[in-house]
Amino acid sequence: MKRLFKNTLFIGILLFILFFVARFILRQFGLMFRAWINFIWLASSFILFIWGFIKFYNSVQNKIAKRVLSIITAVVIIFAVFPLPFPIGLTLAIDWAGEIGAFPTREDVIEYDGYKIVGYHRFAFWDSEVEFYEYKNSFVVGSHCLLWCYGYDYDNYDGHFYAYDEFHSFTIEDIVDNIKN
Repeated sequence: MKRLFKNTLFIGILLFILFFVARFILRQFGLMFRAWINFIWLASSFILFIWGFIKFYNSVQNKIAKRVLSIITAVVIIFAVFPLPFPIGLTLAIDWAGEIGAFPTREDVIEYDGYKIVGYHRFAFWDSEVEFYEYKNSFVVGSHCLLWCYGYDYDNYDGHFYAYDEFHSFTIEDIVDNIKN
């Protein structure tokens, strides 16, 4: 067992699996991690996995196994990085990370009438999208999306935040009223 935890490849895979187990458990309670925790957890898992893979590759003595690992690594790098007309692997990875909330472009915590909501700005294909969630604490938010919209802005004339989609505009007060109910 002590040898397994010295293996960084094993630790990277274990952290990645534990991430989804923790997300599943939090989802059962109506919660999800904040974006900064997702980012740190996934980035550290990925770095440990790559570091462990490099150590594993350097420790392989069999020439045939080393060539097979080289071919697999080259195919993964070509799929992920080089344009085919665009980097398919990176595009899919970024889309997946955006779906689980790991990489929003911006996170805003808005307080109104004693209630806090968190707005995650995500870059979509043509527009930006904003998803609002109920603020729980510094580490988790509610898993139910209170409002999805294309953006929001503060109106200096009447002192309200307005969120808007294709057809409607909503005030942040409307979102807070949904939380209260």
